[in-house]
Amino acid sequence: MSQSEISDNIESLCRTVELTTNIQCKSCSGTPQSLDDYSAHRCNLCSALQEYTQSAQSCRREIGYAAFYADKTGAPYLYACRLGMYHFAVPLVSNEEKGTEFLFVGPMLMHEERQHILENLVKRFALSPTQKTELYEIIDGFATVSSEKLRALMELFTYLSGILFHKNETAEFFAEPYMGASERPPLTSEHTLADREDALFSNILKGDERLANETLGSLIESFKLLSGADILAIKARAIELVVILSRMATRVGINCTGIFGSSGSYMKEIAAFTTEKEITSWLDKACKRFSVQVIGGASKNASDLLPAIRYIRENLAGKITLEIAAGQVFLTPAYFSRIFKEHMGISFSNYLNRLRVEKAKRHIQDGALSLSEIASMSGFGSQSYFSKVFRVYAGMTPKEYKNQHQSYA
Repeated sequence: MSQSEISDNIESLCRTVELTTNIQCKSCSGTPQSLDDYSAHRCNLCSALQEYTQSAQSCRREIGYAAFYADKTGAPYLYACRLGMYHFAVPLVSNEEKGTEFLFVGPMLMHEERQHILENLVKRFALSPTQKTELYEIIDGFATVSSEKLRALMELFTYLSGILFHKNETAEFFAEPYMGASERPPLTSEHTLADREDALFSNILKGDERLANETLGSLIESFKLLSGADILAIKARAIELVVILSRMATRVGINCTGIFGSSGSYMKEIAAFTTEKEITSWLDKACKRFSVQVIGGASKNASDLLPAIRYIRENLAGKITLEIAAGQVFLTPAYFSRIFKEHMGISFSNYLNRLRVEKAKRHIQDGALSLSEIASMSGFGSQSYFSKVFRVYAGMTPKEYKNQHQSYA
């Protein structure tokens, strides 16, 4: 395949990904200059923060790590940027002039993380209410995926790159990506990590504290083995492990900030370490806090909340009271309210209103319904109450939000 054909295929793949998924997809060769050029074309979130703070928001280091490990393993490499957005690098083809060609896919959000990321950025950069509103509009435009969809998307890219750039050699592409069999790491390594992550989450929900802690220990050891002796690799793996555990804490309704700190703070801590011992010591302490607060705490109460949370999310348009929600899990309203706030990090009423406002925003963006219809479908009893609550959580009235959204359309 000629270089021109390769470039055309890459461009076509990027265009298809962006049209079908609304996720940014760009190509980049693995040379230092190309990686620098790619990092200079930041997403509009970084650009906005640079404008607000007059300081550069460089993602060059994360991009470099991702390219290195994607090339090393011959498979997509998932990473979180310092702002908390998810991306992955996909190795494509290798040539003598440019080295390995990559696709960088992202940014993306995991479900339920939009508000957390926004609040963290507002606090971290001391943003004004106007800047917060503008930032929310930007974040709201990013694609949102589940962990299952993200994993499926990465597997799809592996398959597509084999089809587009190796044609009838797809089987060889999967068997021998970029390196000889003796040099290649075990093909099951990353899948084993994913399996252990799923097993840990399952054991937490089942309330099996012993098995959950055993799985956590196995997950930590796997990350250490995959990191090797390279201090940069160990740092990258440590951050990846914390991202996974933070996501898991959020999934069972526990605020992870008290365990690891904010994403910005723990990334800075890990980046400042100079030895493997320092990183290992920090991880051991953080994982002990995770064991106590998430495995020990969530296994006892958070799983009891899941039916109530599911009921709330599926019945937003109807009448939902504290008593009704508590009844879904056979708890008294007072006790339900206390453990809900303890494990979700937010009061029941704030959680309910936040979900309803998010639903209303989606309807407004669709543009098919009137504001009064949206108020009713989102569970607000009256137009005036809808406007009042919407302003609290969105920083503007529904009408202002609608006008602003239409101006961007």
